[in-house]
Amino acid sequence: MSDVRLFVSYDVDHDVDLCDRLIEESIRGGSGFALAARSAKGEVTDAWRDTTRARIQDSDHVIFLCSQDTANASGVNEEFRIVQEEQKPHLLLWARREQMCTMPKGAKAGSMYQWTRETLTEQLSPRLRNAQARRAAKRP
Repeated sequence: MSDVRLFVSYDVDHDVDLCDRLIEESIRGGSGFALAARSAKGEVTDAWRDTTRARIQDSDHVIFLCSQDTANASGVNEEFRIVQEEQKPHLLLWARREQMCTMPKGAKAGSMYQWTRETLTEQLSPRLRNAQARRAAKRP
């Protein structure tokens, strides 16, 4: 069974631990998803945008790990803009239960989900089926 390939967007200056937590969750049996790529440190330049766009295009779904500083993270905001341009399916997760989390600029109010295994399973299940169908169609 093929996993949903995720691009994970997060504030690289404050939330590496959240990405590590999602990686651990993906490794557990039966998660149905695998990390294909994630946010990268660096100044938002044309080269950064091109690399990021290619990595987002190569994923099946994008997950935004939202925390207190997400709205101020230039990389996350740019990734969100690219995801919208590419019309890539995405999910915003409230990643720190003990804090007031913010969303990338341009995200719609009320579109953030609580981060639970059930939320991931429910939101990614249709993507898993679509990803499997696409990969099967590519086989000779």
